[in-house]
Amino acid sequence: MLNLTCNLNKFFKDKILFNKIRFYYIYFFVFCLLIRQIGAFELIPVFIDSSIFSVLGIFGFLLAVFGILNKNINFNFKKNYLLFFILAVFISSIINIKYGIFKNLKDIIWLFITFFVIYSFSKNQPGTEQIKEFYKIQNLITYVWGTLAFFSIMTALMQISYISYVKEDWYLRVGIVENRLFGVFNNTNSASIISFISFIFSIYQIKFKNIFFNKRWLNLSNIIIQFVYISLSESRGTYMILIFAAFLASIFWVYDKLGRKNSIKNIFISFIFSGIFSFFSLILIFLVIKLFGLISIFCSKIFGDSTNNLIVSKRVDFVNNNDISNLRFKLWLDSWEIFKNNWLFGVTAGNLVNYAKINFPESLIALRNYSRVHNTWIGILVFNGIFGGAILFTFFIKKIIGIFKYYLKYNIYKISEVFNLCVLIFLCMGLYGTVESEILFVNSTSSLIFWFSLGLISNFLSNNLSYDIIKIR
Repeated sequence: MLNLTCNLNKFFKDKILFNKIRFYYIYFFVFCLLIRQIGAFELIPVFIDSSIFSVLGIFGFLLAVFGILNKNINFNFKKNYLLFFILAVFISSIINIKYGIFKNLKDIIWLFITFFVIYSFSKNQPGTEQIKEFYKIQNLITYVWGTLAFFSIMTALMQISYISYVKEDWYLRVGIVENRLFGVFNNTNSASIISFISFIFSIYQIKFKNIFFNKRWLNLSNIIIQFVYISLSESRGTYMILIFAAFLASIFWVYDKLGRKNSIKNIFISFIFSGIFSFFSLILIFLVIKLFGLISIFCSKIFGDSTNNLIVSKRVDFVNNNDISNLRFKLWLDSWEIFKNNWLFGVTAGNLVNYAKINFPESLIALRNYSRVHNTWIGILVFNGIFGGAILFTFFIKKIIGIFKYYLKYNIYKISEVFNLCVLIFLCMGLYGTVESEILFVNSTSSLIFWFSLGLISNFLSNNLSYDIIKIR
C-alpha cells in the first residue's frame, strides 16, 4: 500500500503530466454526463452507471488529493472558503447522521472533486492552456448535444410520443410527452439548460472564430437546432436565462455601436433596444412553438396520427392548475419550514427526504420524495444552514466584487472574450439557480460548466491576466 501511494505521488508530481490528466479527466467526465442525459440510458443496468461514476469519483478524489499535496492545484488553506464549506457539509452530516450517512459521504467526495479538480486551476498552467481546454470542452458539447438535440427534434416531426414505466418514480419518455419535447432526453429542464450552454458556445465561436472549431456552418446549424429544442422543451427557467442573456449581451453590443460614449442618452438607448431585442427573442420562441404546431398537423397526416395531440400551445401541467410555479412555491415554503427547524447547520442534501418524512410528513418533500428543492440558494440554507450558507455566499459575493473590480480596471471591450463568456455563464447559471438545483449537490453538465467557467474567472482575477497576455489567436 505504501509503495502504491509513493508511485501515485510520483506519477501526479509531474506538473505537465498532471495538467493533461486533469484535463482528460474533465473531458471524459463531461462526455459521461452528456450521455447520461439520454433517456434510454435508464434501461442500462444500474450497476454499470454506478461503476462508471464510482471510478470517476475515486480517480477524481485521488487526483485532487495528490494535486494538492504536490502543489499542482492552486490551494490556499487560509483563504479557501470552499474547503470550509466542505467542512460545514461534514459537520451537518455528523449532526444528522441518524437520518443517513452514505449519500452525504458521496456528496462530500463530489464536492471535493468539483472544487479542487474542476474549479481550482492548476498552478504554473499558462492562461492560454486553460483557454484551449475550455475550447475543446465547448467543441465536445457542441458536437454531442447538437446531434442529440437534432434527433430529439426529429422525434417531434415523426410524431413520436412514447412513455413507459422503468422503475420507482421514473418513466422513460421519448418524443413529445405531456406537450413537451423530451426527444431522446430523460429530463426536459436539464436538457434545455445544456442546449442553452451549447447555443451560446456556438454564437461565441462564430463571433470570435475559435481556431479549434472554425466550421461556421456547423455552429449556425447548432444555433438553430438548440433554439428550436429550447422552445419546444417549454422550460420556463431556460426561457428566463435565454432572455436575460439576450438582454445583457445586446446592451453592450448596442452601446458599442453607439461609440461607447458615456452619456445618459446612449445608455438609455442601449437599454431600450436591449428590451426590444429580449422581447423579440421571447416572441420568436412562441413562433417556433406555433410553427411546429402547424408542422405537427402536416406530419400527422403523413404518419397516420389523426388525433394530432402532440405539439400544442399549452403544457398539460398548466391546464386547471392555479399554481403557475408547478408547486415550486409550495416546495420552497416547505423547505423554509425545514430550514427554520435546523437554521444553524441544516439537514444535508442526502438526508432531506428522510428528515422530511419523519419530521414533516405532510410536506410536499415527504409526500413526493423530492430530494431537490428547485432553488440552489434556498437549498444551500436548507442543506447546510446559516453556517454553510454564510461561507458559500461570502465566496460568491467576493467573486462578484472581484469581477466588478476587474471590469473597472480593464475595459470590457478590451479584455478577453473568454472572460466575458465565462462571466455570462456565471450570471446566467446563478439566475437559473433561483428555479432549479443545477449548481451544487448534483452531477450535471451545467454544474460542471459553471464551476469550470468560474475557475477560469478566478485564474484571471488571481493572476491579474490581461487581454494581451492570454490572446492566443
